[in-house]
Amino acid sequence: MRILFITPTFPPQHCDIGNHTFRLAQAIGQYGHESAVITRAGDINGAGSRGEVYNVIGRWDFSCLKPIYRTINDWRPDIVHLQYEEAAFRGEAAICFLPLLLWKKGIPCCVTLHEACPPFFWHGAVRVRLGGKIKFPWLDLIPPGILSRAGFSPAALSRHRTSALKSLLGCASRIIVSNQEGKDFVTPFVTRKRNIVSIPMGTGIAVAERSEPEKINHLRLPSGKFLMIYLGYLLPSKGIGELIEAMGLLKTEPVHLIIMGGKNEFMPEADYRKMLEVWKGRADELGISECITWTGFIDERTASQLLPRARIAVLPFRDGAVFKRSSLMTAIAHGLPIVTTEGKFTTADVRTLRSVVFVRPGDSQGLAEKCRQIIRSDQEYSQLRIQAKVLQEKFSWQAIAVRTAGIYHELAGISLS
Repeated sequence: MRILFITPTFPPQHCDIGNHTFRLAQAIGQYGHESAVITRAGDINGAGSRGEVYNVIGRWDFSCLKPIYRTINDWRPDIVHLQYEEAAFRGEAAICFLPLLLWKKGIPCCVTLHEACPPFFWHGAVRVRLGGKIKFPWLDLIPPGILSRAGFSPAALSRHRTSALKSLLGCASRIIVSNQEGKDFVTPFVTRKRNIVSIPMGTGIAVAERSEPEKINHLRLPSGKFLMIYLGYLLPSKGIGELIEAMGLLKTEPVHLIIMGGKNEFMPEADYRKMLEVWKGRADELGISECITWTGFIDERTASQLLPRARIAVLPFRDGAVFKRSSLMTAIAHGLPIVTTEGKFTTADVRTLRSVVFVRPGDSQGLAEKCRQIIRSDQEYSQLRIQAKVLQEKFSWQAIAVRTAGIYHELAGISLS
């Protein structure tokens, strides 16, 4: 089959959605499917040997529909697979009407929701209501509870935005979400519940097939230390401040922290540098600067060699762990035990993961104590590691590709008349 992906971002941009699309295109190619990608102008071809990249989108307003239609007519896909996140589409509603237009053309449209749970919709809702004037990182500093009380919640979305979501979800042939929370959010927008499918998000960093230690020699990681790793965007909501404070409480332990990641594309460079200075300044005050390696964004091959060196991943999200978090999925896919937070929106399917240990959000002391317990207990660490390896298979790209390809085969036999 010929699968045409539409994604707001694509490598080499540092974005979870683009990485997910890139990996999915590669994975389904192993099962004989051809793929192509429509994305923004200026992104570099990277879909792999079986794919083509059409950099034809200037803006995601209604002007984007013409080049999308033209590419569809030229490439003639069997399925169109839209990767949707409101913030990545700059809050534009135009793309939400694509499933309706494709339905009229008789082309099945599958939609993957990358933000199908309340905390991630809130930010988009606030931006829409304020005309897009509010920018990162300031929105990221507002607690979800305050946003909810102010009326910025899924139940209080603006009228035009609700209409757009109804078109997007109501006309899609299949809607892919990553967990039960996503299903619950989508259900009011659709009439056929069987159209909602749950498939986990995959990692944007491939698991290394062989060891290449020379790839990470330049990082000069200390030997004989218990290596912990944080991976992902560096934002206040990710709990970086709490992580620094926890490291200050762990400085008597034989531990070293790797912070792998950088700013997201929405954050101004000046704001990012100021936050980085604050965090590094605090590390200096605590006397732990030598215990932390800041890698910034690194290439995938280096990252895939670095992740197996870590003993555990530490992900202290302020609003809790959910399956939408690509950093959580990457740690799972690489077989790492995880210390993270259980927040208001952490669902039962995440809480029951046996390779994951939870602490309260914002609790630096609790985070430090839990890490210390794992560092000092070989037995507990070994048990977590065994469970992590079991979980790794379930969330592999091979498993995700098989389930996604099954949806494509099912849709290919659907009559849309």
